[in-house]
Amino acid sequence: MASGAPPFPPALNMSVHQKVVDALLKRALGYETDVAEVTIDAKGKRVRRVRRHFPPDVRAQCFWLKNCQPRKWQAKAPPPRPGKIVVRVRPID
Repeated sequence: MASGAPPFPPALNMSVHQKVVDALLKRALGYETDVAEVTIDAKGKRVRRVRRHFPPDVRAQCFWLKNCQPRKWQAKAPPPRPGKIVVRVRPID
């Protein structure tokens, strides 16, 4: 946030937060929406409604899982347990 800028009211923060959560979930699951497709030809401008499919986004899914269930979906392996590690090596025949 820029210095000197007033903070968002708490109610606005929650509505903005919820919009971001909803958008991330929508992106993670994939969605369809109607868009206006504009073409210009010799007869002039034409607008038609087209249904577009946006497939699920794997990066959004990873982000969602890592943040909602960090213990289960953490990116790093858990730290090794303290104790002695025994490595046995034998020659290859």
